[in-house]
Amino acid sequence: MLPAPVAEDDAEESYEQITAHNTYTPCTTTTIMINVGVGCFVLNHRDQILVGKRLNSIGHAPAALPGGHLEFGESFEQCAAREVEEETGLNPDILSEWKFGTAVSAVTEEQHYVTIFMIAKQATDTELMPITSEPEKCEGWSWVEWEDLKSIAPNRLFKPLSVLIKDRSTFRPTFRPSVE
Repeated sequence: MLPAPVAEDDAEESYEQITAHNTYTPCTTTTIMINVGVGCFVLNHRDQILVGKRLNSIGHAPAALPGGHLEFGESFEQCAAREVEEETGLNPDILSEWKFGTAVSAVTEEQHYVTIFMIAKQATDTELMPITSEPEKCEGWSWVEWEDLKSIAPNRLFKPLSVLIKDRSTFRPTFRPSVE
């Protein structure tokens, strides 16, 4: 049976009575959202990783992978392919299918990001030649060995990559094709 409706004059008083013992305090400040990013391990035929030097306001100048925000309705694979093409000019057709690598949660004072790391490997024998498509965000691209990337000081790495190296010490970005 439903409770009797509360008369409009009694509504505020009823709310006060209902919430008098409530320990929940509603947030009155700006809500901080959790963002989802996708970091892309692009491996060449020597298993080196494509790494850029960031220039934009989110992590000025540290080493970072291609990547960006997951857009509404987009799969992780679609986001990885789109971001790599936008940032490096590499056509998705020259890479293998994208595979899930791992995920991390990186929190700063202002932001909370869950970053999904995806992995793809060069699918052609042609040397991969990334271009700097977004010079306002990235100074340039280099091919780096995993062990060399891990040896970079954490404050010189993009935060999610730093968290990955610290928290997932056994992780190694390798690519194993699907078995059909």
